[in-house]
Amino acid sequence: MFIPNLKEAFELVFKNEYNILISRNKLGYLLFTLNLFAIVPCKSQLSLSAFLHRAHRVNALLHSVYQEYFTEFPGIRTEDNAQKLISIQNSIMGHKEIIKPGRLFVKEGELMKLSRKGMQPRWFVLFNDLLLYLTPVQHGVYRINHELPLTGMKVAIPIQQDYQNEFSIISVTRSFTLAARSQEERQEWIVALTKAIEENASKRSTFTNIRLQRRMQDRNSEDDEGDFVLGRKAPVWIPDARVTMCQLCTSEFTVTFRRHHCRACGKVICSVCSSNRIPLAYLGGNKVYRVCDECYSKLGTETGSTPENGETDSDNQQIAVKPHLRTEHRHTNRHRGKRNLPSVLKEVCANDQGSTISGYLQKRIGKSWKKEWFVVKDKVLYEYKASEDVAALSSTPLLGYNIESFSEDYENVNMSLLFQLTHPGQAPIVFHTDSVGSTERWIAALKEASILE
Repeated sequence: MFIPNLKEAFELVFKNEYNILISRNKLGYLLFTLNLFAIVPCKSQLSLSAFLHRAHRVNALLHSVYQEYFTEFPGIRTEDNAQKLISIQNSIMGHKEIIKPGRLFVKEGELMKLSRKGMQPRWFVLFNDLLLYLTPVQHGVYRINHELPLTGMKVAIPIQQDYQNEFSIISVTRSFTLAARSQEERQEWIVALTKAIEENASKRSTFTNIRLQRRMQDRNSEDDEGDFVLGRKAPVWIPDARVTMCQLCTSEFTVTFRRHHCRACGKVICSVCSSNRIPLAYLGGNKVYRVCDECYSKLGTETGSTPENGETDSDNQQIAVKPHLRTEHRHTNRHRGKRNLPSVLKEVCANDQGSTISGYLQKRIGKSWKKEWFVVKDKVLYEYKASEDVAALSSTPLLGYNIESFSEDYENVNMSLLFQLTHPGQAPIVFHTDSVGSTERWIAALKEASILE
């Protein structure tokens, strides 16, 4: 790269009165040299094409110097981190202290939190020891919802293709599901969270007393750090929209027969299957909370009887967990809304992890399309109303069926999104997906399941 008067420029640099300071600061040296060229008389100018042709070299040089600069002068990075912490502190309502010795900023951004009623925008700030869960109040101002320590935290990824932008955060005090705008953004968050959790655990293990470690291992011998422990860690609540029936008794929910969440496992259950209340360790253990029958039978022996002054999570009434009250409630309401389903429809849950493929499909029923959840397992196609239902609406053995694509559009749907199941003597079952890739995956999985091996 030819630069006029380059020799004269460097001679001027080394004779300059700031050469001692610049020699200690490589980035400053580079910037000073580049600025110097602007004041050195030049007989000719570089053409724009030549500059653009060599611009990538300059960019690579600046990147290299930038990395080496912060390696040699780590105090600059510390100063930037302090400024970032101050900026975050000023954007939060109240007087919550965010700036602490040793705390480093890692990542921040908006994610959609999956709540009972739908998706809600939330702001998250990740530090090397803490995850801040914030709610936007106005532009640039946030309110703290929760402070989640990274100790004991775990990141979980769903296996269903329909939820590839989602991931779950499981911690001792709070667990929830988040959705990013894209798979790339989700992966960035997963990598950042996983790295921060691992580094935090490594740092803690270095300074933790060995005797204390053994004591904690004895108390939680059945659990690895970060894994979910019933009653000791907050569960991820299953959203209402993904369940249409009680996940224990399969009773169908209606406007009056409402959904309830088990505070121990996060399942959606009916009032009949959640008539018991016990204290939970992750919620302090001094109040009693609604749990399902399964969790009550598992945790009841661990917790024993509830405190005399225990309170429910919904009101201030004192509730004692007494067997005769629980039995009486069952006798009066147990069969309300319960359906007698064939056992074959209960064999596979909608979220079965051993399935070949699962996801939402649009099924042609009469003159309209209906969106439902489908699962292929053991060469059988199961149909559900929602993605977390525990019993299927119907099951169709796939052996003997032909899986066919379409050669033309059908009912205003592009042919690349359509496929159908055909069988001699039966009406075809027509489906469509939302993407070409999803259609190809379903056709391949169904063809494999329709062949007897």
